[in-house]
Amino acid sequence: MLTTIVCFFAIWIAYVLFMATQILAALIITPLFGLVCDRISFFGLTFIKENGKWRKTKSKFSIICQSSRVVDTTRPIPENADVRSILIDLILVLVQIALTVIIFFVSRSIPVSGYIPGTVRWNRVAEDVFIVNILYSAGSLLAFLYIHIISRKSLLGYCTYLQKRMRSGQPLDDTMMLPLNQLPYKHYDSAAKLRYYRWYFMYLLWVGRYNDLREPAYDMTSSLKYKSYIMSDTGNYYDLIYFYSRIEPNRELAVHFMNRMRSVLADDPDANAKRVLAYYAYFVEGDREKARFFTDQAKSLVDVFSIPGMERELERRLVSELDEILKNEGC
Repeated sequence: MLTTIVCFFAIWIAYVLFMATQILAALIITPLFGLVCDRISFFGLTFIKENGKWRKTKSKFSIICQSSRVVDTTRPIPENADVRSILIDLILVLVQIALTVIIFFVSRSIPVSGYIPGTVRWNRVAEDVFIVNILYSAGSLLAFLYIHIISRKSLLGYCTYLQKRMRSGQPLDDTMMLPLNQLPYKHYDSAAKLRYYRWYFMYLLWVGRYNDLREPAYDMTSSLKYKSYIMSDTGNYYDLIYFYSRIEPNRELAVHFMNRMRSVLADDPDANAKRVLAYYAYFVEGDREKARFFTDQAKSLVDVFSIPGMERELERRLVSELDEILKNEGC
């Protein structure tokens, strides 16, 4: 029983160390490839980078540790930004594997009261820690191989192609994006589906096919309504708040998703966050002064939006639309 308890705490300590090293590695490695970490979350303790400085935001405990990275818009955008991001992912996986081996050998030599290094009793603790960490590392390696090699001919690979195309400035009109059920990809997970919906939603907004927004919006609602928040879904949540505020007004759902994302939106320094807050303030809260405040913020941020290409131009269009509505009302 005692050995089981010690194993549990040893595994937890190793996991915390594992996650801390991953976050630290991401912070160190990412700038070397011309990208920048803009948000990190360590067991719910979240920090965002704004104007070159890190600041703490409202936090809620989570078992997930994560970081996000974007193109450094203070420098010329590298043509191979997607390749650089892949290299960062690979290096972080290799760091995981190396750390697993280091933790195993170090843990076998650390004395703990009642446990003598080198004995069968202590070796069992060290081996349990190693097994958990190696399984986690193996999962990360398999995820890397799937995302960057196997999925290249899958929906996820198609999403990567769309992202590269849009951020290089190629018009969305030329992509001829189709509803999910008309694509030639039949086997995909929720993450790939949500990622596709991000680009499809932007495409539909760009070409003005507002009625067609309902299908992806309803599907995203089903997927995200009760799902634990992860950073990669942020854009989908923003889309839903905008959709239920402006396109198909639904106060209940707009408030539901706003309550889940309020702290994230408040701490997001980008134009798209301010635009979502502006539309919500105007169409859901009926607060024209707040809507004007966030619209002015969004206007001032569009040209420094951290995501280049057509996404920036779409933001400019959406912000201008609400700006015109407010001007016509004398706001």
